[in-house]
Amino acid sequence: MSPPEPAELLNASQVADMLGMTKQWVYEQSRTGRIPTITLGRYRRYRRAAIERWLASIETTAVNGDHLRRDAVRALRVDETSRH
Repeated sequence: MSPPEPAELLNASQVADMLGMTKQWVYEQSRTGRIPTITLGRYRRYRRAAIERWLASIETTAVNGDHLRRDAVRALRVDETSRH
């Protein structure tokens, strides 16, 4: 099976493989609204680009032992470079 193109819709098994999680975890995240989902009747599908954006938005970086969102880290870096 060839990997889907970015515009293609993925099923829960493909998303689970992509994330290294179980299919049940993907369905649970869909039900709770935590993961971008397209509902087509009783079926759930996922756009690869939407999943990648979602991952980027929740990614955290450890700074001085604290976890900050990536956008906060970027702002911190910009602030530090303006001081030098």
